[in-house]
Amino acid sequence: MQGNREAYIKRASMFVEKIEIPSDPYEAEKFIKEFNIRLDSFEKATSKAYNVLQEFFANESYKIGQDIKSMDRIIKNITEQVKNSGFAKIDEGRSSITRINNSIAKRDEIRNKRQGLKKEIAELKEKMRVNEQEMDTLKTSDDFKELAALEQKKSALKEQKEELEHEIGLMISSIAPALKKYSRISLEREKLCKDYLFAPVKTFENDSGLEILKIAEGLKNAITDSSLELKDKKKDKMLANIDQISAERVAEISKRIYDIETQVKELSQRISDSAVRDRYKELKKKHEKLKKDLKGAKTNLNLASRALQDIDIGKLAHDAEEKLARISGRKVNIILPNSQAESQAGQADDVKKADFSAQAGKNHPKDQAVGEDDR
Repeated sequence: MQGNREAYIKRASMFVEKIEIPSDPYEAEKFIKEFNIRLDSFEKATSKAYNVLQEFFANESYKIGQDIKSMDRIIKNITEQVKNSGFAKIDEGRSSITRINNSIAKRDEIRNKRQGLKKEIAELKEKMRVNEQEMDTLKTSDDFKELAALEQKKSALKEQKEELEHEIGLMISSIAPALKKYSRISLEREKLCKDYLFAPVKTFENDSGLEILKIAEGLKNAITDSSLELKDKKKDKMLANIDQISAERVAEISKRIYDIETQVKELSQRISDSAVRDRYKELKKKHEKLKKDLKGAKTNLNLASRALQDIDIGKLAHDAEEKLARISGRKVNIILPNSQAESQAGQADDVKKADFSAQAGKNHPKDQAVGEDDR
């Protein structure tokens, strides 16, 4: 019983202590909602203890209960007065002004961002102009012309090597059917034969001993002595193709490839050591970055411009005027500030006046929200 008594007193004390009637009438609705939630919670938490106390301390518990019910009646009375007072409509009017102020702040924020982006774009364009000018100057220099000549010569040598590699491929492919059969009977050169079949160019370039000549000789002998079977028509054609793989031709191709690789290596080193090449690469890399940054800044500017067009402060002001006029029964005029500083100047306080004017006058076309210079 004592435990129930203490629990009930503790809960009741906590309930009463948390009741804080707001001084701002606009907080009344929130206070009422919170009070009703706490009262419901209190009744559920203390129902058992209250029933026990009723048996032993009926008068005391009854008085406490009546006090709480009295508070509940007061709150319900406040609820009714708030409902009839028009505070909800007034608060709705205040919210309209707040939305205008927030939109003005957002508009000014976007305007400032756009100005920053315009400045950034101008700076990036100037940097690109200077960078391109240096690239053009570098291209006309003797060092750059010499570099271009080296790269052109290197490219021509690579083309010559590709032609020789193509010739190697044709040479091996012309004997491929017979070479495939020969690889099965030539135990000594089986692997090398297969390498030539699957990667002729690479195998030729690694064939420092020119073993291809021995393979061609062995293949010819195998066809001649019929240890490698081919039809007569194919036999004659295959022998003719094998004869094309002569020592002179193979040696010439091998030498030309070696000479080309030596020259390419030398040219590559000269190109790599070129200071003008390194500088041009730096300028080109910088150009690509500036180009990317410029594209990003332009995209952000377009997004900001669209966001600015979506802010219709004029319409918000027009709607607020109509709403406040309905609440007050008077004509309400709102003048939109032309700058961020003006938008911060006491507009919220003006709405508390009897005529609900944010300031004075009326001007609400959409162009107020998006000025001529911000389109």
